[in-house]
Amino acid sequence: MNAKPPIHIRPVPTHSKWPCQHLYNSCAYHQAHFQSASYGLALLRGEQVVGQIFFTQENDQAISLPKAPFGGMEWYDDFTEDELKQWLDLIQGHLAPKITNLLLKNPASIYDKNLEMVELVLAQRGTQIEQAINHHIPIKNVELPSFAPMQQRRWRKCQQAGFKFSQEPISQVEIVYQFILNARHDKNIPVNISYQQLQKNLKAMPTSYTFFTVKHNQEIIAATVAICVNQHVLYHFLPASLTSYNVFSPMVFLLGNLYQYAQQNLYQYIDLGVSTLNHAPQTSLIDFKERIGGVPTTKTTWQLDLI
Repeated sequence: MNAKPPIHIRPVPTHSKWPCQHLYNSCAYHQAHFQSASYGLALLRGEQVVGQIFFTQENDQAISLPKAPFGGMEWYDDFTEDELKQWLDLIQGHLAPKITNLLLKNPASIYDKNLEMVELVLAQRGTQIEQAINHHIPIKNVELPSFAPMQQRRWRKCQQAGFKFSQEPISQVEIVYQFILNARHDKNIPVNISYQQLQKNLKAMPTSYTFFTVKHNQEIIAATVAICVNQHVLYHFLPASLTSYNVFSPMVFLLGNLYQYAQQNLYQYIDLGVSTLNHAPQTSLIDFKERIGGVPTTKTTWQLDLI
């Protein structure tokens, strides 16, 4: 009878590029955000890499991942619950005693088919410290997302007004960013990335960021940053629109066109992100996302105490 391959972990070499399932675990993203402060562990079955996890250390806490929408473990193959528990034991043993707790910012379910099992195991040994509502739009073979009747009327109204949807060249990034900054400031919505950091991201990952606007008479009235998280998911990041155009709802027009862009580029989902502010649900934003065809899921953050 053949013995089962041993379950073990080993450091991911930080001096070279490593494979990854999404942008936030990529070597380029880590170099742009964490420099030498991040490190990773490969999760192995024998010599087969089944998964991996990346961290940064802040004082006596390991976080997967700060400065990113999510982190957590990512997977390349199927595994059993028992194997997962063994990997978690090894990860926790590797981090202790210098680290007192591990913070895992898990993705939404569209990124990880194994998420349900992972969270069941985490619930047995850790504490869920946050659960945020996340929405995504499934990309189907239809012209538009599942807009509610009001959003369908707004879509037509924007078309009749002659609004223009455009993909902006990199040379216009500063103008688009400044528009987003001002428009979100007017609505008391924070911008959680500086222009300097955005420039670093563009330099490190130039093909992962695309900028879209809606214009009326050559004036920007809505904008977004679309991030290619992986080949399946396009992230709708930093959406902003002018309050003076609320009667038109140009964000509906932008999202309808972004949906068509995602179709043409063979994405499966548009990730609309979480709807929380200071850890509290934003009811009006949740309602809007569901009226434009957003499907709710959750994103959870877990804390595992190591000492």
